[in-house]
Amino acid sequence: MRTTRRGAQVLASVLTASVSVSCGSTPAQPTPLSSVSIVGAPSTPVISGITQVALQATVAGSTDPSLTYAWNFGDGVTATGASVSHVFARPGVFPVQITVANARGASISATTAVEARSLAGLWEPGFFVNFCFRIRITHEGSAISMVTTNGSAIAASVNHPRLVTLSIAAASNFNCGGLQNASGAFDATLDSFTVGGFGGVNQTETWRRLPN
Repeated sequence: MRTTRRGAQVLASVLTASVSVSCGSTPAQPTPLSSVSIVGAPSTPVISGITQVALQATVAGSTDPSLTYAWNFGDGVTATGASVSHVFARPGVFPVQITVANARGASISATTAVEARSLAGLWEPGFFVNFCFRIRITHEGSAISMVTTNGSAIAASVNHPRLVTLSIAAASNFNCGGLQNASGAFDATLDSFTVGGFGGVNQTETWRRLPN
């Protein structure tokens, strides 16, 4: 079979194209990230609307400056950055997720749960339970108000992370002489708080939340 000069040129072009395709470079693959952990997640409930939850994402063995950090707090709020702070505005158990990605397109995620609780409810003093008033706490967002069941006025505040200060006007019952500049804190489960200054004689008293 005869091969013309033009036919030889066409055949050579096909062979060259075949070689170019078969010897092409392989696309770079994303560099994997080993693991990411969330540091600072509280192990006990936080006060909804009050407690500032500080969290940090740590990527094992990486010093890559191109890393990006995307947080989802599970309550409709998101944030970016390796370190963040967040207040959960309402009660609930929230799945907090961090996703870390690098410039090559690799990413990795981790999730933890944070429980936020309300302080709303009826609270009863421990030692003076047979003589003293109870406290009704109303809690909406960051707004907290307190009244006594015998009508005494309360000036109260609750601050991060779980500190409480109260001042209750003196009652007619001598066993409830009033909380004057009392201060203390809620316990880890947010089911009781203890303050000093009860009756104006710096006696410590603990209030416990009654079941609904």
